Amino acid sequence: MERSEAAAAASRELVSLLNEFLFPIRKGYGMYLQIQIAVEDVTPRDLTVRAWTRKDIPPRELADDIRHAFVNYLTDCVPCERFRFLLLDPDRKTVRREYLLPYARLFGLSGYLRSRAIIIEENVAPRRREFRPRIRAAWERLLEAWDEGQQIRGS
Repeated sequence: MERSEAAAAASRELVSLLNEFLFPIRKGYGMYLQIQIAVEDVTPRDLTVRAWTRKDIPPRELADDIRHAFVNYLTDCVPCERFRFLLLDPDRKTVRREYLLPYARLFGLSGYLRSRAIIIEENVAPRRREFRPRIRAAWERLLEAWDEGQQIRGS
């Protein structure tokens, strides 16, 4: 689906905020597990995350693990329906595996999903309170820009 310029800009803004907010999760995976993770794209429907590693971890297990870490950490900040996971080859250019998994349906299990990222709620809650308004505002801008773009195209 083609995006309007405003929708693309809103998506980039939200991607940047999420990568900033998720830095402790991304750093933990990188330092201790040698798994590099980044949010690549956000649409009203999909949260797209790319990862790469040289470790021999089953791709579906890795996709579930990272998705669970995101839900546990972000809770319902980004209410996308689906989690799109791209596992890249070590060259970081070629997609080796891709999974499209449910995301928003897991919000009720936030904090209880098994993941390699250990979330200590007492530590995360203050950061979440700080970032939640910024992320939600960026999410609202994305929805507005996306809706405006769809109306312009007559979809």
